[in-house]
Amino acid sequence: MQENLTRQLLHHRNPYTGKTYGRDAGVAMMEIINEDSLFYRRDEPGDFAIQSDYYRTIWNSMWNTWLLERFGDRAALAKRWATSEPDKTALNADEDAAQATVASISSWENDGWKKYSRQRALDNFRFYYDTQLAYFRRMTNVARTAGYSGLITGSNHWTSLPADLYANAQLDFIDRHDYWAHPNGGYGYAPGVTFEPGSMTRGIPAAA
Repeated sequence: MQENLTRQLLHHRNPYTGKTYGRDAGVAMMEIINEDSLFYRRDEPGDFAIQSDYYRTIWNSMWNTWLLERFGDRAALAKRWATSEPDKTALNADEDAAQATVASISSWENDGWKKYSRQRALDNFRFYYDTQLAYFRRMTNVARTAGYSGLITGSNHWTSLPADLYANAQLDFIDRHDYWAHPNGGYGYAPGVTFEPGSMTRGIPAAA
């Protein structure tokens, strides 16, 4: 659906210039997806969580297939993830990639990943990176084949994890979102939402 939307947008002809948006110099920069990152994904309900069991099953299948293609059967994965640290989880007895039962780490923005063995965490981290970069490259190809030659970035999510930044660095530029006076208590105009109306220019300390 996103590929189709991108093609429709870039093939739309500007009635004033006669050019498609994909070939119009006025469209100087393009972002693949707004404020999103796999490294900020959650398993618990709420923002950035996979809400649907259908999509959660797809995600789990992608992760387990990735493991099988790179490391082989359960015995090979157990050996790879083995650890001498008693408080770290390597491969649980009920986990097998061939049965799509190996759990993926839900988020890198908290300490949940620290309960796993170092190699298990590293492999899961690499899966996130490979998947996100493949998506960026896939959508970049869609835009280029639609005639777009401007600059393309992946996402402007605020996470500062190096792997997320590195995936975005494979495209034309990096965009991060940092807001002055972001609303508190919500994202729109509603009871309980407050704003700091002070001027950004007046809030910047004068140069020494």
